Amino acid sequence: GTFSTITGQNQPAASTPQTDQFPKPRTPHPSYATACRREKSATRRDQQAARWQTYRSIKIDGFRRAWRALPKTIRHIVVIHDTPRSWRATFDCVEREVAEARRRPEPVCRFPRRPAFSADMASAAVRSLYAKRHRQIALTRFFCGSRSCYPVVGGLLVHRDAGHISPAYAKSPGPYLLREVRRLRRRW
Repeated sequence: GTFSTITGQNQPAASTPQTDQFPKPRTPHPSYATACRREKSATRRDQQAARWQTYRSIKIDGFRRAWRALPKTIRHIVVIHDTPRSWRATFDCVEREVAEARRRPEPVCRFPRRPAFSADMASAAVRSLYAKRHRQIALTRFFCGSRSCYPVVGGLLVHRDAGHISPAYAKSPGPYLLREVRRLRRRW
């Protein structure tokens, strides 16, 4: 259970108890203090992990249900892996480098690859299905190298804002996307 049964408070199990929420005993009992400390630190970590797992599970399950609801005439589902996210500092860097016309912004304003990709739940759902009907295409190589992502590629601004690619750049990987879809179709 939770400490709500110990203290008599009506506190939901999902909330994070704080040690100052509980009445202090007049003579400190070592197990009470230890239990509170453990509950406080473990609960935050555990609840954060549980919330993430719940969020992830709900999103993945939502994609699965949506795809199952599609008519059987739709025989193949292709998910395009999410694009990298950018930061305000990246946009500031590009603006500064273009305004000062000192250097090309591609190498100067690059940003680390790993944090640029948030969890892509649609791709995770595809990977969890192990079904021929569902496939994914990753165009990551058009945005990033092995360690960095670039805000400008081929003279085109990649992102319109932190989470969306620019309309001009969106056309660039089009022929490659078509080639990947055709490659998948040959395997179906």
